[in-house]
Order: sequence, then structure tokens, then C-alpha cells
Amino acid sequence: MVVVNTVVLVQARFGLADEATALALAAFGTGSVLAALILPRLLEVISDRTAMLAGAGLVAGGLLGGIFIPGYGVLLPLWFALGLGCSLSQTPAGGLLRRSSAREDRQYLYAALFALAHGCLLITYPLAGWLGASAGLKVDFAVLGLIAGVAVLVAARLWPHADPRAAEDTRRAPDDALWRRGGSK
Repeated sequence: MVVVNTVVLVQARFGLADEATALALAAFGTGSVLAALILPRLLEVISDRTAMLAGAGLVAGGLLGGIFIPGYGVLLPLWFALGLGCSLSQTPAGGLLRRSSAREDRQYLYAALFALAHGCLLITYPLAGWLGASAGLKVDFAVLGLIAGVAVLVAARLWPHADPRAAEDTRRAPDDALWRRGGSK
């Protein structure tokens, strides 16, 4: 929604200039960067599962809330929240896969994550543009919000609360502890 329809919202719907479009995209980026900066400390007190589901829930709720955007002043904090949610839901994935897999399986898991993520983008990017152009932005927000909401519910249902393999790998992989504290090898 952000990548495909920011220009449409800012310039066509709100009648603003290129600078306002750049500021809206910067709001999304700021939320994303802030989440990436706080995640190492946050993941010391909450699980990857909690952070990722909360981020995905924020995205779903934000998209559904986008149905009611009255103007540009509301778009900026919404885009910030969507950036925050996207980063919270996506950034921990690499560490999670690492801790939940055997070394010999990781290349396949990372490739699968890449393929799955890009497959989802292959569907939702054109969907966001087509729905926005043919049915309107409110329908676009609603459909994408529902897709995200269903994905959150499915993930919450299928993803176990406790992953014994992840706990076992964390004890054996001190470099993960360094990553969480912001250190390096």
C-alpha cells in the first residue's frame, strides 16, 4: 500500500506536491528504522514471536484504519506506524531462522523465506494498484488489511508459543547473544 499508493494518496487525493510525497515516505522509513534500532533491546525482554506478531498486527490494524484517513495530517502517523509494524514483523526473521534450524538447512530456509516474501509481493503489489484504480483506495485498504489480518491470525495459530529447538540453539550459539546486544564477531 505504501509503495504503490503513496503518490496517489498524497498528490491525487490530497492535492499536495512532490515534497509532501517524500515526507510521507520518510515517515514510513522513520518508523521502520526506529523499530530496527529498538529491536535488539526489545528482543531481550520479549520473544521473536511476540515482536513479529505485534508488528504484523500493527500493519493489519493500520491498513484497516487507513479506510478512514481524513487527510494528510493523519497519513503521516499512519505511515510511521506501518513502517514500525513492517520492521517489527520482518527484521527478526533471519535470527529466528538461524536459531530454529540446523546449519546445513539454513541456506534452504533463507532461500524459502526470500521466495515466499517475494511471492507475496508479486501478488500484493499489483493487487494494491489494481484495487486502488478500479475499486478505490478505501476498498484497497480494506482488502489489504484483511489479507494482513488473516495472515496474522494464521501465523498466531500455527506458530507454537514455545519452540524447543530455538531455545536449544540459543544456548549453543553465543554469536546470537552478541547480535541481540548489538555486538559483532
